Amino acid sequence: AYAQTLGSIFLENQKPYEVEIVVAEVGLTAEADQIYRNTYDGSVSDEQGYVAMGGQADTVAESLHQHHDPNASLRDAVAVAVRALEAGTAGQPAPNAAAGQPGNGAERRLSAATLEVAVLERDRPRRCFRRITGRALEDLLRQSPAEPEPTGT
Repeated sequence: AYAQTLGSIFLENQKPYEVEIVVAEVGLTAEADQIYRNTYDGSVSDEQGYVAMGGQADTVAESLHQHHDPNASLRDAVAVAVRALEAGTAGQPAPNAAAGQPGNGAERRLSAATLEVAVLERDRPRRCFRRITGRALEDLLRQSPAEPEPTGT
C-alpha cells in the first residue's frame, strides 16, 4: 500500500515528494525478520540486516556493510551505527557552525543530543520498538568502543 501510494504521487505530480519509508517486521526468530525500503517512486527493496536512508545513504551503507555484525551487543551495534552516521557527515558543517569554526567541514562527532536512537526487541510485550534516550543513551555512547573491527567483506 505504501509503495502504491508513493508511486501514484510520483506519477501524478510535477514535483514528487522525497519520501522513503522503512517497514520492519520483527519475527519470532532473527531469520524471520524482514526489512523493506519503499522509495518516493514506489519501488520496494528487500533489505538485509540494516538500512541507510537520506542524503548520504551510500556512505553510511558502505560503513555499515563493513562493520555490521548481526550478533553484536547493543553497545557495539550503536557504536557501529554512530560511526557510520559520522562517516556520512564527514566534510559537512555542523548545524549552525560559522565559517572557520571547529566542525565546519571536519568530521562531525555525534552525541546523545544530536541522535535519535531506538531498538527493535523481539522479546518485548505488545510493541517491539523501544526508544533509548537521556541518561541511558549517554551511558551507551560513553561505553561504546572507538573503533569496531570490520566484519563484512
